[in-house]
Amino acid sequence: MDYDMNQLRRVVLYIAKEVKRICEENDLRYTLIGGSLIGAVRHGGFIPWDDDFDIVMPRRDYEQFLEVCKTQLSPQFSVLNWNMNPNFMMGFSKILLNDTKAVEEVHQNKEYPCQIYIDIFPFDHIPDEIGLRKKQERKTYYDKKLLRCKQNGNQYYKHFHGGKRFIYGCLFLLSNFYN
Repeated sequence: MDYDMNQLRRVVLYIAKEVKRICEENDLRYTLIGGSLIGAVRHGGFIPWDDDFDIVMPRRDYEQFLEVCKTQLSPQFSVLNWNMNPNFMMGFSKILLNDTKAVEEVHQNKEYPCQIYIDIFPFDHIPDEIGLRKKQERKTYYDKKLLRCKQNGNQYYKHFHGGKRFIYGCLFLLSNFYN
């Protein structure tokens, strides 16, 4: 389905202003990340082909943000994360604009709201020592794989063949015990 990119961007900015309001009223640190940051710096707005918006916060501010959203988020918005809806198995949150609909191809047939949103990512402490950093990187990599297998079921590995299919099939079985 086609959509008006400029209208979508206006709605996304409307959501971002609500996040900004909450962060500033509660002295929470936040910044743009990824394409949102590149768009702001290089294009003075969005990257021409981009239609999403990403914000990152240090973990402590992120957790506090989610807590204050329970009482301070305006009623036309809602929060989506795995604590609010166990079917959403991503390690970040979305701030949704209620009474909208935006279904991305990867989120079709999922059992959680598909509305216009912005993403809010937590930034965790990264150890200074290289060995601990590599250990954290490996754990994060495998956690993401297990969560993706759990979320997408056996469809996640059906397109693989041979050994790779076997490995992802084992990951799928393990993911059933993963919380």
